Amino acid sequence: MRGRHKTVTGTLTRAPGCTSLGIMVTDHLLRIVFANDAFLATTGRSLGEIVGHPPSILGSCKRDHAFFRLVSRSLSASGKWRGWFEARRHEHAAHPAWMHIDAMHDAQGRVYGYVAVLSDHARPAPGHDELYRLAYHDPLTGLPNRQLFHDRINQAMVHARRSRTRFAVLFIDLDGFKQVNDQLGHRAGDCLLIEAARRMRGTIRESDTAARIAGDEFVMILNNVGTQADTGLVARKVVAALSLELPQYEAGRKITASVGIALFPDDGTSMQDLLERADQAMYQAKAKGGGCYCFHGTGPERNMVSPAGMTAEACARPVVNITYTSPRWQAGRSGRSLL
Repeated sequence: MRGRHKTVTGTLTRAPGCTSLGIMVTDHLLRIVFANDAFLATTGRSLGEIVGHPPSILGSCKRDHAFFRLVSRSLSASGKWRGWFEARRHEHAAHPAWMHIDAMHDAQGRVYGYVAVLSDHARPAPGHDELYRLAYHDPLTGLPNRQLFHDRINQAMVHARRSRTRFAVLFIDLDGFKQVNDQLGHRAGDCLLIEAARRMRGTIRESDTAARIAGDEFVMILNNVGTQADTGLVARKVVAALSLELPQYEAGRKITASVGIALFPDDGTSMQDLLERADQAMYQAKAKGGGCYCFHGTGPERNMVSPAGMTAEACARPVVNITYTSPRWQAGRSGRSLL
């Protein structure tokens, strides 16, 4: 638990512009475990005064304590809160500050803490949006990162249970990406990942999610899918869109994608089960030569579909040559972890 809190606070405090933003982190019981210098300056408190206490310690009257009870109820219900907070320094009158609070979830979807960002201004500070983006998005592709993906899939499960609907998880791996990195270098690999992310965004609705969780591994959440055929249509578009060509790579050899699909609740009712089964299905697609998608399971309808089985419309998207003059750099692929 402490390790997770340190990871979050380290990411936030290193973000550009965060020195003007107050940051406070609590555990799952809303006990303060960390606050940066900007937060302490805004509230007029020392770290020793507040660590181990609930945020209500920042109040100085009954109205403040009632306010924090309302915030606590909002966090219990939705996992987030946005609004104005009356910051009170010991020797000064209250002054308004903008604050937003978000829950942090572990791999099983359990809340292990909350992070609050406080801006001591009449409106959110210029670095406020940048801080959020760095904390929850992949810096190379701009897609949601693993943390935001965890939040989105937990939200999808809650919604699907309440509305008795299905959603799909697509696990996507770029075939031959390692060879591109080895033969052409990381700069070419970065450009390939950026282009793949751009194309993935174009295949899904605004209500869906595409995220990068590691190296050349991406995941998608398709909400409110009616039938397996509906999911298959989107998967066809993804496979077709990710038929990429690097002219410098083996005489224009294509880079393709293998896609594995798991459905909620058919294939699992937890994030771990859905990711594991989508990952297994992705490896089934790779075993068939890649450039295709496969549903989890072995039933007669859970079959693998290759590009040859796609509709003309799905295959109509032309292959685009990718050049790589961008100086942007991404560290090498980290150890593989589904969660």
